Amino acid sequence: MAAKTKDMKPLALENTLRDLALLRASEVDLSALLPMANDIPAKVHSVDATVESSYDLVREARKVLKAQNGGERIEEVRNKLAEVQKGYCDICYLRHTTRVFFRNIKRFKFS
Repeated sequence: MAAKTKDMKPLALENTLRDLALLRASEVDLSALLPMANDIPAKVHSVDATVESSYDLVREARKVLKAQNGGERIEEVRNKLAEVQKGYCDICYLRHTTRVFFRNIKRFKFS
């Protein structure tokens, strides 16, 4: 199946010529499918509005991505802060156990 799609050309000349011959034989007036000259400014305005809304969409998407990246950065900082806090708690625990150890050593007399 992959060989068939690889061999197929998207616009094969014989298919294109056949389609053109069918259009010519059917006597379809293609100019009737085109917009009238007085409709063009309205469509241009419509295109301008579409382009402007596309730019708005891009602006909003950039804002969302910036906020999302900022949110990821906040999570990264929060995780590092949790590691620092854990390290501080470990230090406090070691300090406390060292004090208790030395307090207990003072009670013992070594001869």
